[in-house]
Amino acid sequence: MFDDPQLAALYDAVNLHVEDTPFYVQLTTELAPVDVVDIGCGTGRLALILAARGFRVTGIDPSPQMLAVARGKPGADAVLWVDGGTEVLWQQEADLALMTGHVAQFFIRETDWRDALRHIRRVLRPGGRLAFETRNPTPRPWESWTWQDSRRVTEAPAGQIETWYDFASVRDGMVDYTFYHRFPTGRVVREDSVLAFRTHEQISASLADSGLEVEHVYGDWDCSPVSAKSPELIYVARVRT
Repeated sequence: MFDDPQLAALYDAVNLHVEDTPFYVQLTTELAPVDVVDIGCGTGRLALILAARGFRVTGIDPSPQMLAVARGKPGADAVLWVDGGTEVLWQQEADLALMTGHVAQFFIRETDWRDALRHIRRVLRPGGRLAFETRNPTPRPWESWTWQDSRRVTEAPAGQIETWYDFASVRDGMVDYTFYHRFPTGRVVREDSVLAFRTHEQISASLADSGLEVEHVYGDWDCSPVSAKSPELIYVARVRT
């Protein structure tokens, strides 16, 4: 997703209200790591905030277009930007790894998800932590991914941008959907995608198998406990000793 240069350039404008950023900034401040790796850093919003606060940050993303936006922002020289996925993590060492923006759900195949966790575990120092979130599958959020319920209009410098989701199907925890962007010129870009909706039990097991143990799990960005209606499953996992 966001391989289109126009989509990458407008990503921040369309995603103005990012609820996860204050949570991860606060978590990083409390943990006080030396080195942070931001996996799936996108346009670098979180990475740049953390770097400005004095943390040594590496931002990794497989989209050259998104990284191009990140590298063009003020303060970008304070972050090490790396093209690629978790397979490039062998070059890094970190005290804290972050996966924000529901990046964890883009690992569709179970083998890819577990490989990613193993890559992350290898670069974490003793006592290091991984923090990430995934949408809670219990309330079946994809059922509201319709034009009527998901449509948003955002004011951008170039004019109004209309976005919406169109849910297609769900099977064995995999949700197929299409994400639409309509630009002021009338151009419509559609991104067909699949997200993995793993249960808490599945995630906990995969973390344990990778040498990580769940330290905290929250149901929303206010750190409330998980319930059947919680929109998120937010994890803080620690390297098992």
